[in-house]
Amino acid sequence: NECSLRCSYCYARSGEFSPLRMDQGTAEAVIRRACADARSAGMDRFSLAFHGGGEPTLHWELLESSVRLARSLPLPCGISMTSNAMWSARQRDFILANLDEVSVSFDGTERVQNLQRPRPDGGPSFGRALENIQALDGSALAYGVRMTATDESFDELAEGVALLCERTACPVIQVE
Repeated sequence: NECSLRCSYCYARSGEFSPLRMDQGTAEAVIRRACADARSAGMDRFSLAFHGGGEPTLHWELLESSVRLARSLPLPCGISMTSNAMWSARQRDFILANLDEVSVSFDGTERVQNLQRPRPDGGPSFGRALENIQALDGSALAYGVRMTATDESFDELAEGVALLCERTACPVIQVE
């Protein structure tokens, strides 16, 4: 339930409650169990997905150690994440080198992104998010963008899609 943004339409209401975090032991047990169950079922791989209720990169140490553990197990692991792309350069480098797929939540034009997805201090999120999306273009990582259209932003939806098409190589744009 922790997030680096305060999206106007967020269901998780980040910042309103005490943070809830998974501990390292639970994460390790779940990842090892998923691998073991997939192996027992005769599968040739298993999956690890970071998603929901907040921004997974805010619990960075757990994310990083979970990815390293999953990659060390006897079955290959497909690793995906849903994120707002407000990553530091160090986080971005790790994500590009170690994940297989990312779904980025980004709402389009600078005005819409900053209106709907402000930082906790009310500041803008557009620049950093777009920079990190553009970094995905130069990588082998599969990615797509999920945009949220609201009553306040619907009139700028086409402009937001055009921005992504013109300034990124985003292969998939999903609008909700």
